[in-house]
Amino acid sequence: MRKQGIFELLLIELGKVLNKALLWAGFSWQRTLRPAALEWFVASLRPVASGHDLTRIGAKNAGGYLVPDDLDGIGACLSAGLSPDGGFERLVHEKLGIEVHVADSSAAALPVGLGGVTLIRRTPAHRDSKKLMSLETWLDETDLTDAGDDLILRLDTGGWGAMMLVGASMQELRRFRMIILRAQGMDRILFNRAASPFWSPFGKLLPDFAVVHIHADNTEPVVRARGVVVPQVMEFTFLRRDRLIKGGADPVFPHPLDAPSDPTRKDIVLPALWQSRRDA
Repeated sequence: MRKQGIFELLLIELGKVLNKALLWAGFSWQRTLRPAALEWFVASLRPVASGHDLTRIGAKNAGGYLVPDDLDGIGACLSAGLSPDGGFERLVHEKLGIEVHVADSSAAALPVGLGGVTLIRRTPAHRDSKKLMSLETWLDETDLTDAGDDLILRLDTGGWGAMMLVGASMQELRRFRMIILRAQGMDRILFNRAASPFWSPFGKLLPDFAVVHIHADNTEPVVRARGVVVPQVMEFTFLRRDRLIKGGADPVFPHPLDAPSDPTRKDIVLPALWQSRRDA
């Protein structure tokens, strides 16, 4: 196979930058999904009323997430991708009293002061290899003797987290009461060729889990196409549907506990299309 020259590679990278710039301005030279299809996808990810107040766990900015205040009885937290300075893991372990197990192939060691937290130097993904680890293997190789079947799963490993969800069985996923997913590359839903596979992790979760909070990560700008605004990076909190309580108040946008991932930049306020519906 012929290797690409430096000039060709530069043209490819220039094309990527130019295309992203056009999308930011509301234009695209790529074929996008019809507005109705885009709106259907976005509507399926709107948060629902969970019947629980939200609380923030983790850092004030990046590494902090809003979850339902339904933490009693949680046996353990599996955290894929060590949070900045271990702030998320420290709060969950020390303040909430929940055992924490981290998996991160890029972490040489845990930050000082995270005693009692375990570390596996592999990246959770859809399959097993020297550096990758399926959810099945992660559960099997972690001592969860006293944890039961009410766990928290946090995924912040780029695209690997979404791939792990696709590769996991529903029996494994149902062990988690809550799933926190930091999804990157959300703008891929704009394009026909990428929307179907990118939908897979969400489509797999939604029958058994409800989206109860979303937040746009302001470390990357939003993308606009066909009148639909899509943040490139988003944080999703899912709650297993058997934990929903009917009659709760609709989610608030933005939530008072929301905070920008990058405090030096203005936070992204999600447009009305992303905002909640009441029915779960």
